Amino acid sequence: GFKEALNELKLAILGFAERSGMKMTGARGGPTNPDPRSMIECQLSEEVFAAFGIFCTGITTRMKEIENEDKMTKNLISSIMTIFGDLHEINVATLKTLGVEKFQPE
Repeated sequence: GFKEALNELKLAILGFAERSGMKMTGARGGPTNPDPRSMIECQLSEEVFAAFGIFCTGITTRMKEIENEDKMTKNLISSIMTIFGDLHEINVATLKTLGVEKFQPE
């Protein structure tokens, strides 16, 4: 179902986030580690972020169609979006330092 797919995706996203230098355990505040990723890695992360948005739109649309109010699925989507929001900010900053002002996923 949706939860299984989202849990698998969350594991992959956590890998992207950790690679960027984000703290994924303990206190989430404070400075992150330096981002060692290349431009291509950051752009790939942005592509996955865009695809995840489309994927979640499909899930929420389907849940409405079948009148399923699964709070666990909604919470899982929300937690992944929070991670992706933080990762997106890091991607934008890193891409800027690498000379890419704006990147538009396809």
